[in-house]
Amino acid sequence: MRRMHYVGLGVFLIALIGFTGCPEPVDVDQEREHVSEVITEFFQALEEENWELFRERVHQEWKYFSPTGRIHTLDEIMAIFEESVSDFSVEMEDLAVRISGDGSMGWATFMSEVHHMMQEEHIEYHGLSTVVLEREDDRWLIIHLHVSVHTE
Repeated sequence: MRRMHYVGLGVFLIALIGFTGCPEPVDVDQEREHVSEVITEFFQALEEENWELFRERVHQEWKYFSPTGRIHTLDEIMAIFEESVSDFSVEMEDLAVRISGDGSMGWATFMSEVHHMMQEEHIEYHGLSTVVLEREDDRWLIIHLHVSVHTE
């Protein structure tokens, strides 16, 4: 009889661990759509110089690797954009979004054509852009952006 209690308790514990330890299934298509929206809104914020929306779409630990190879923190890039960048536009082609199996990370690649003014200078570059996002509190935040500039 005692052995039966142990077996019953073991089965109960395994079932409990199994049910509580299994993450909820991730709706990959839905999460891809959410990531695409965040990326689009991020670039819209740049085009509209909407710095509040920009900050809402990026993680506090966001890093940007500029075409010059310099790494910028969120505060550094915000200061540069607010003071020096205007007339920003970006065209994205071939956006491909991936979601990690547990739904905590997303990343996207796309070909980009970027135009903007930096003070009085027109800047233009084409390249492969990579964006990495982290899911935090049920929302996607951009944590990293990199552009590999295509030179002709």
